Amino acid sequence: MGGAVLTFWHDALQATNFGGHGILLALALIVVLRFVVLPKDERELARGPALLLLANLVFALLRAATPAGSLGRVWLGHAALFFLLASLGRGLFLLGVHVLVSRKLDRPAPKILLDLTQGLIYGAIIFIVLHAAGANPASLLATSAVFTAVIGLSLQDTLGNLFAGLAIQAQRPFERGDWVRFGEADRADRVGQVVELNWRAVKVLTLSKEEITVPNSLLAKTPLVNFNRPGRAVRREVEVAVPFSVRPAKMRDWLEEAARSVDGVLRVPDVSAIVSDFSERGVLYRVRFYLNEYHRSELITSAVRERVWYALARQRIPIQAPMRSVELREAGADTVAERRANARGARVSALGRIDLLDALPDEAKARIADMAELRVFAPGEFVIREGDAGSELFLIEEGAVRVLADIGAGAPIEVAKLTEGEFFGEMSMLTGEQRSASVQATVDTELLAIGKDALQPVLEAAPELAVVLSDALARRHASIEARLQTESQTPGTVPPEPSRGELLDRIKAFFSLGGR
Repeated sequence: MGGAVLTFWHDALQATNFGGHGILLALALIVVLRFVVLPKDERELARGPALLLLANLVFALLRAATPAGSLGRVWLGHAALFFLLASLGRGLFLLGVHVLVSRKLDRPAPKILLDLTQGLIYGAIIFIVLHAAGANPASLLATSAVFTAVIGLSLQDTLGNLFAGLAIQAQRPFERGDWVRFGEADRADRVGQVVELNWRAVKVLTLSKEEITVPNSLLAKTPLVNFNRPGRAVRREVEVAVPFSVRPAKMRDWLEEAARSVDGVLRVPDVSAIVSDFSERGVLYRVRFYLNEYHRSELITSAVRERVWYALARQRIPIQAPMRSVELREAGADTVAERRANARGARVSALGRIDLLDALPDEAKARIADMAELRVFAPGEFVIREGDAGSELFLIEEGAVRVLADIGAGAPIEVAKLTEGEFFGEMSMLTGEQRSASVQATVDTELLAIGKDALQPVLEAAPELAVVLSDALARRHASIEARLQTESQTPGTVPPEPSRGELLDRIKAFFSLGGR
């Protein structure tokens, strides 16, 4: 049946060739491709079918000039048939594969697939011409099985690259112009820009301007990273170590501002600095930033490091190196006493801002100052939460906080903002009650924490001070409750303020001071 089909196609094509219809069909196909189908930048592709058709005409004229019945006339006719079929095949290939398929996919078809398809078309044409010449292609293929096996074994690597290239271009993990990394991540020569894809290998141009030819079979077996997908933005990081004494909130702001000032660093996605670890060098920060010019990644990363250095130098913050330096000094008793006196004086001065403690003698304030603790909170951190147990008062040394209270509005609302010199938490410190509101730091904040343990010996030594504290606490509580009643939209949702007598009883009970 196969022989009959080939005979039919041979007779039909012979008639088309010598009757002129095949030539007219090929010419019409060339005109359509050149002036209708192909875009301007691809019209040169129509030259191939035109040259093949011209070769057909040349061999047809030579055949006509050759005496009838001669062997040369026969072979010239077969050659004319081959070039006519090749012109038709090339034209139909451009029309059906290059134009229709590529436009339907909205992207160029893989080059290796185009080459393979075109090769199959030319193979079919040769098969038909051989059949027309009287040869039996099927017999030739059958008798050359051993030869084919030998060729297949010798071309094993080549065929492996061919099929790997087909898989790569079918999946399209990268395009020409993409920056990719293959193999080991720490190899600079494994990173480059794709400049060419073909059936055997992919050519990559590295940052050192060295061209590497990577076989398709190797790419199919190794991990591949495409820096241009899913988007062209690529993240890079710079690590820096600073002393533990530097506050993270401020440190992050300085690092992010330094990286944003570099040309080539994207603002979307924005720069971010994170605390990555604590080590013997200090606090490790990673400055993460994005760029879309991978070929400038080394220069941009270097510029970020430079800006970080200058930013830290302006703040007089040393960059911690992996080294140890031990310095021993013997401080005299006078020096130690002076330092303690200065620290106590600063804290006593700070306690003077708390009107609740105005009635306390200086000795009592000094004792409280010795037991007070300095605590640091980052922006957004909660100092206390509503409903929690507590027994500390907080004085704002530096920074600011906001007070959030649940007053029946459905969600906690901001009822106050407190800044440097103001205090909160006095009710829990003096009576041990649960926190009536949440307090959240809004900026980098330093707080001086005064607990029950600091006030206990003072009240035990002078119980009469409990009356003074209860009076001051009642006045402050009345002011706060009035503000909450104003904020509340539902009357009666804020509990009534306790009397001075009730507050005095609670203070005495909390500090175990005995009867009134």
